[in-house]
Amino acid sequence: DTLDLPTALKPMPEVRESIISRIERYKDQPNIIAWNLGNPVWSVLRKHYARPALDGQREAFLTWFADFSREIKNRDPKRRVFVDLEITQGTGVFLERVQQAGIPLDALGLILRDTTDISRFHKINNRYDLPYYIADAKVANLDHVSTPHAVIRSWQDQWEANHVTFDGLLNHRGQPKRTYYNLASRWADGPLKEASG
Repeated sequence: DTLDLPTALKPMPEVRESIISRIERYKDQPNIIAWNLGNPVWSVLRKHYARPALDGQREAFLTWFADFSREIKNRDPKRRVFVDLEITQGTGVFLERVQQAGIPLDALGLILRDTTDISRFHKINNRYDLPYYIADAKVANLDHVSTPHAVIRSWQDQWEANHVTFDGLLNHRGQPKRTYYNLASRWADGPLKEASG
């Protein structure tokens, strides 16, 4: 099932207003440092569309994103605006279009699928010099990243009635896994500890 952005974005003013009203409500909270658009729409569109339809979908997203980012900045000029992005062949086009349109984007949240992604991104970003942080990556892939900024998405494996994951730093019982010690060692510049049990 695919989403047709030019059609879908027209009847969504209530969603936009809901988000803007939350920004208005929380903009004076000192613990909020940025507003993050966490779904990598630009990147995901290529999984559902081929060119030339992909270009129209991305154009619709970029128009919406430019307008929405400006609205966020107008409502809360003190906070930064971030957007998550999977590194793909379209990343350079996205950064170029953001720069051309003057979109007030303060940083990218990179979603790394493998270690080749980061070298590809560095080659592209040398032209744009946009700040970034790691929004999603395997702990092992962080060794290939120079930025100290990362978000830990999955602290503990999840075990629910209809949803099970195994990508956390802690297992289902709350015990640290090898990835926990790998990350702790990386952040503390210490020796690697082995997980026990």
